[in-house]
Amino acid sequence: MLGALAVQGVVNHRRKAAAAQRAATQWRWHQTCPVIVTTDRLICTTAQHGMLSFWFATCTEFYPDLQQWTLTLGFDSTYPVRLSGPAAPALSLWSAYGVLGESWVDDPRLARLS
Repeated sequence: MLGALAVQGVVNHRRKAAAAQRAATQWRWHQTCPVIVTTDRLICTTAQHGMLSFWFATCTEFYPDLQQWTLTLGFDSTYPVRLSGPAAPALSLWSAYGVLGESWVDDPRLARLS
């Protein structure tokens, strides 16, 4: 009886740990996709959803990280988007102009680009 309770405790602990790991905040739906930049938006072509537009006018968060080659954008009505890879500095520059306008040159996170 005591052995069964110990086994049940171990099983429950593993289930809770696995559930906590699945529920943790993390980036999902990783994929390689082409990105088109216009003056108003980013257009990403994904395998699952086709062409997705991310409008600069609805951008609420802008986090370029030039050293890590990532750009993270947050929006009003959708999940945040993280773009990474060799094109991230260029995407950061074009997105900064779309989000911040001419004041992008004063953003210290983009100082390496000016």
